[in-house]
Amino acid sequence: MPITRFRLALGTIAFSASIAPSLTAQQPDYAKAERMLTWNTAPLVANDILSVTWLSDSTRFWYRVSRPAGHEFVLVDPVASTQRPLFDHLKLASALTRMEAGKKSYEASKLPFQTFTLLGGDKTLRFKSGDRYIECDLTRYECAPSTYKPRSAAEVPSPDSQWVAYVKDHNIWMKRASGGEETQLTTDGVRFNGYGNGEPRPSQIRSKDPIAPSLVWSPDGSACSSCASTSAGSRCSHSIRQRRFVRPRTSCRTRSRATPHTSARRAT
Repeated sequence: MPITRFRLALGTIAFSASIAPSLTAQQPDYAKAERMLTWNTAPLVANDILSVTWLSDSTRFWYRVSRPAGHEFVLVDPVASTQRPLFDHLKLASALTRMEAGKKSYEASKLPFQTFTLLGGDKTLRFKSGDRYIECDLTRYECAPSTYKPRSAAEVPSPDSQWVAYVKDHNIWMKRASGGEETQLTTDGVRFNGYGNGEPRPSQIRSKDPIAPSLVWSPDGSACSSCASTSAGSRCSHSIRQRRFVRPRTSCRTRSRATPHTSARRAT
């Protein structure tokens, strides 16, 4: 082999060896990235207020706060300028343990819910645990499985509860709450360019719960509105399409408005 070709071959080998580590380093480390997601980082933070919910009287609210050992639920009365535990966490954990009859046990700082509904003048707490609902009496601290059967989170009821709107195949559909014929309100929705729902977040994929669509009804229940986020090109620049749907009678009428960033066009 001529000297020139031999030197060229050696140079090629040396160059390949030098860039191999850098190519390896450029490979995405998804396992490392996952360690930075919320469910892995949240336990590392204490005294963080995670959610705030107003009570039905609109004068008080409760919030969930992280503690070194778990979580605590706190009731706040802004008028009286007071705050206290929303309920007796230890008694509630004991009531849930009794309900399970030895199959499970619960700790006061690790109750099996993150959110709930207060009923009966805030004296009953109802929450979802797995595939069932449980109700707890906060006066006697007794818990039992509930017969409550909620409407699917994927359906958004009208204010008069006569209609529900939902997303199917990336388009908006509507039907009577009592069931019956479905009415398709949009036809141009496709994946990454659909109405009501975008791609699910990692936490939504993990929970496997139905995703509530982004639909808003008018106060009189005669129409609802939805937006769609559109990805365009490799830079994923987004535009928002807003569409208002008139509740069907004998036919369905739609009015749409597309608003890409600052420019807008109207279609009827």
